[in-house]
Amino acid sequence: MPDITKIYFITGVCGSGKTTVLSLLKNMLPKDLYDLHDLDERGVPKNGGRLWRFEETKYLISIGKENTEKEITTIISGFSRPSETKELAPEQKNISFILLYANPDTIEERIRGRYPTEESIKKFTDSRGKTIDQFVQENRNFTETMRIEAEEYGCNIINTNNKTPGEITREIIAIV
Repeated sequence: MPDITKIYFITGVCGSGKTTVLSLLKNMLPKDLYDLHDLDERGVPKNGGRLWRFEETKYLISIGKENTEKEITTIISGFSRPSETKELAPEQKNISFILLYANPDTIEERIRGRYPTEESIKKFTDSRGKTIDQFVQENRNFTETMRIEAEEYGCNIINTNNKTPGEITREIIAIV
């Protein structure tokens, strides 16, 4: 049982491992003590950006507040910046971040691996309004920005390079 109920954000750029470990955490953590959510569980609008992310973050923090009163720890997986989240809920002192970090080459390899065919790449481009190359470059570029911000905010950082999802999940469980 956790010492103090918290709201944990598992964050990182696309390809860092967030979605994969969330499914493992759901199977490994006791449901009466942990409530797990994905930032995009209610759906992402086409070209959903910063404002959508803010609204979903506020919504999930409100769930976390309710859970805290019931002594349940909330885990939210999705791209959330510590600086923005602290700004959205400055009164919430029990929010912690776990950054899943991978080097830019690993991020690119993982993202491109999700879209192995021309058909899947076209579907991606149609739904996102950008090419896979643009998306890969955005995530490659933002990888270090997230790591630096996580360090500035004293967040836990888990390097996911060359680790299995199980190893990463066990590191997260040791933190929460």
